[in-house]
Amino acid sequence: MLVTFICASAVFISDKAGIFRQNGYSYYDLAALDDYRVIQQLWVWDGFYDFIKSNPLDIILFGNSHSNMNLNAINLSLSSGTYCYNLGFGNTTLTDVYFTMKEAFEIQRPKLAVVETFCIYCVDNYSSHNLSNTSILAQLFSFEQRRNFRQKLLSLPILFSSDNYLAALSNTIRNHSFIFQNSEQIQKNIDKKNEYKKYSELRNEYFFGQLQEPFSVLNQEIIDRRYGSDFNKIDASSIIISDEAKEYIEKIAKLCKDNKIPVIFVTTPCYPKIVDNWEIFHSKLNAELNKYDIPYLDLQANCDTNLFTPQAFQNVYTIGIWQHLSPYGSNVATNFLSEYLHNNYPNIINRNDEINFQNIFYNFYEYFYYHSVSDNDLINKGFYKNKNGGNYLVKEVDFIVGQGSDFNFTNRTDGNRIILKIAGNKDVTTKKINVLVAATYQNQKINTWIEMEYLPQYFGLNHYVFQCQLNKEVQIDDVLDVQIN
Repeated sequence: MLVTFICASAVFISDKAGIFRQNGYSYYDLAALDDYRVIQQLWVWDGFYDFIKSNPLDIILFGNSHSNMNLNAINLSLSSGTYCYNLGFGNTTLTDVYFTMKEAFEIQRPKLAVVETFCIYCVDNYSSHNLSNTSILAQLFSFEQRRNFRQKLLSLPILFSSDNYLAALSNTIRNHSFIFQNSEQIQKNIDKKNEYKKYSELRNEYFFGQLQEPFSVLNQEIIDRRYGSDFNKIDASSIIISDEAKEYIEKIAKLCKDNKIPVIFVTTPCYPKIVDNWEIFHSKLNAELNKYDIPYLDLQANCDTNLFTPQAFQNVYTIGIWQHLSPYGSNVATNFLSEYLHNNYPNIINRNDEINFQNIFYNFYEYFYYHSVSDNDLINKGFYKNKNGGNYLVKEVDFIVGQGSDFNFTNRTDGNRIILKIAGNKDVTTKKINVLVAATYQNQKINTWIEMEYLPQYFGLNHYVFQCQLNKEVQIDDVLDVQIN
């Protein structure tokens, strides 16, 4: 009895420490991901529970990596004036998403749930008890991170076959062979646990579940070489929505109805030249969703290539619909979603004027694309406010000192920024815009014109956003003029 207790205690302690955890996202076999991607995924439930201790959540995003990489919860919060969180886990199926939703809804009732659809068909015609080793690992990782033990036990026989029960409940049991075959991974996990603690201690802002990867994006040379006339496109008409996926579409519809939470499904796009006959699959999926009156926003159908340019897509998953969006593309998809919510769910609360909302998001890098610099800000500055310029209104010109931590891996630099927000006719986005500033550089006072660049990913707002990145040694003392030609 004592031996059993000691062994059980040792397994429990080892599991909590993650000593026998597999190499994170080893099913991608990309060591470069391990340092930050796994750590961010370990933060997902931590961040969720941390946030709801003192704040409500208005919108929760669900899905797999196409949710937490393609939809940016911070930008959605800022553009919609709501508290949003992303509970996506890489490479998991809709069945796993359902149980993630159950745990979330047990302690938090958002005003809207959003499901990114790739979890329906990331494994074609999937069945939870007949997944590949790759998909089982993903499901195990997601299962392991969930906190509600009762819900985990209820989901265990559905997500896993009986021979995987112990593996699901214990990474020590699952990977005990590491003692003899992979001691390096054990040491790595011990080191990574220390690193995870260090990152957690450094983190002085809420984590909203989104994930970004610093990989290269598509460009015309890659497109010409890879997606020529001999490229075999993915035939979307052949994608099968499995019986299990159909069952869990129905279950999600019922779960949301029982909890009085509206739900929508969203498809974020891959590069259009990768896939063919998408309209056929769209009709299949839409028909299933229509059975339960679930709205469907499909950004793959009639993909807006003016905004989803090649730079919107990562040059990582080179073939198939596994391709993720870049940080730029994620912002485009997020603002399409925000625009859709504004048009179809106008009664979702708008927290933009709440002091707590402003305090939470003010130090995030993206805040000033959507909102103004506070009059009490002693670091960043707002100039040239509400100046009429013919058909346009210059709402403000902001000087932003390079702030914000890099835990969310968005497209940040160490330098300072000038952000210009203009309201009026959209043709302003095609104009050449220069800002005359009084600046200090290397202890010298100068007046100089700065050319601004339009940021098309921040659309659907009541203004258009322009920016110029500055050397971190440049300080802007005043804005003297704005020219629109």
